Amino acid sequence: MEEQPLVRHLVVAPDPEYYYNLMNGDYCERIMSEPLPPGMRFLPTDVELMQVYLKQKLIIGSLPHGLRKLFLDVTLYQHSPQELIGMHEQSEEDQEDWYFFTPRNRKYLNGQRPGRTTGNGYWKAIEKDTPIVEYDGEVIGFKRVSDFYEGRHLGGVKTEWKMHEYLTKEQKDHTHAGTTSMQLNKWVLCKIKRKIIDYADEHEDNYVRDKQYHEEAFQ
Repeated sequence: MEEQPLVRHLVVAPDPEYYYNLMNGDYCERIMSEPLPPGMRFLPTDVELMQVYLKQKLIIGSLPHGLRKLFLDVTLYQHSPQELIGMHEQSEEDQEDWYFFTPRNRKYLNGQRPGRTTGNGYWKAIEKDTPIVEYDGEVIGFKRVSDFYEGRHLGGVKTEWKMHEYLTKEQKDHTHAGTTSMQLNKWVLCKIKRKIIDYADEHEDNYVRDKQYHEEAFQ
């Protein structure tokens, strides 16, 4: 009889208070008070970002103290990516991901589109909202990916910065709205990503260009 592979699935408890109490203990507090050792990164999955962190923020109102330095409360769309990254106390030189909670305001009064213009540029969505599916197949939220452009609309220059914006299913359905007429959502979770240049590829590209230049010069 052929042996069946062992498949393990992470089971996420539906109650955000469970995670709040779990991560609010002294042990977790001591761990989070120190910088992560070299080589270690904070890399939660989309499901974990939704179930563990965003739902805690929406239901309880805050995260355990030790985690607040990883998830900053900001008005994200008022700042450039560089300004946002500078707000984080602990940023590694090769760090690629930063996390924020932010309100979303309407672009127009009574409209459903969020305003995405910052002081020196704007965020442009590059794909439709992607469903985030729990391990049992249930859709629990949505993710939208955007690129940051410097300058004004239509004439903006695409940069190395990307953003993943996370909303719960209730927020997407507008049943978990903001607290003012212009506020679309009180809190959404955003992950800012910076594309790290692959210097090996860049070196190879330079080599190819130099080779072509010399071949053309001596023809």
